[in-house]
Order: sequence, then structure tokens, then C-alpha cells
Amino acid sequence: MASSSSSRTPTPPTWPASPRPNPSDRSIFDHHWHELLSSDDTIVRTIDLDGEPIGSIAAFEDEDSREIMFWTDKRFWGRGLTRSAVTRFLEDFPERPVTARVVVDNGGTLSILQALGFREIGRESSFSNVRAEVVEEIILQLD
Repeated sequence: MASSSSSRTPTPPTWPASPRPNPSDRSIFDHHWHELLSSDDTIVRTIDLDGEPIGSIAAFEDEDSREIMFWTDKRFWGRGLTRSAVTRFLEDFPERPVTARVVVDNGGTLSILQALGFREIGRESSFSNVRAEVVEEIILQLD
């Protein structure tokens, strides 16, 4: 069963939202996580399966609401583990509204968020450091 606990972070090449121009640049990835973990406004949890870290969830203050982001190792996709962990995370932190941003071609993340009650409130084009291109993001909100 997936659970949330704090501490460990994913490896740089697979973290979709980390702000770095080169996905293999570990120092920039580490700097991003240091900033997240140093902020009193950020909540970070590890998604684990039988004690093995398989992903992470983070929530941080962004303008008018708390924004959530999450990642799960591809080996564990399609098992409901991410949805279960995000559900538990949202139960533990009931502050609303919560927003999320999803690149339009990320159907898995979009379906998880929609199943949990997030609704689309807008779209925005922005530069993705991971993809090194401008992407269209769907902005979702849970009230």
C-alpha cells in the first residue's frame, strides 16, 4: 500500500516539474529540492511501497492557493499507488483551494487529479526546463 512519509527525493532525470535547463544536471536539481525543503510553506512527502521510495508529493504556497505536484517512478504506474498517496496527502492537508498544473499530454496525472475532484480553471503556455520547449499546461483546482 502506498503511504506518505518525508525525506527522500526522486532522481533528477524523471522529476517532471523541476526547474532546470538540463534534466541530467544533478546540482540544479539538488538546489531546487534544497529550496523546497528549506521553505516553511512547503510540505513534502515520499510515496513508498513496502518501505521502498517510489515517488514524492509536494505542496507549496503559490499566489492565492497551495499548489500540489507529484511524481512516481514509471515502474509503478497503473497500480493506483499514486492516486492512493495523493488522496491520503489531500486528507492530511485539508486546506483549500489547492491547484495543480499538468502538461496537456500528461494523461495519467490529469486523470488522477480529475478523479480526485480537481477541475480545469485555465490553461497557460510556459517554458518547460525538462523538455526545453514551451508547453501548454492545464491549471486545475480543488475547492
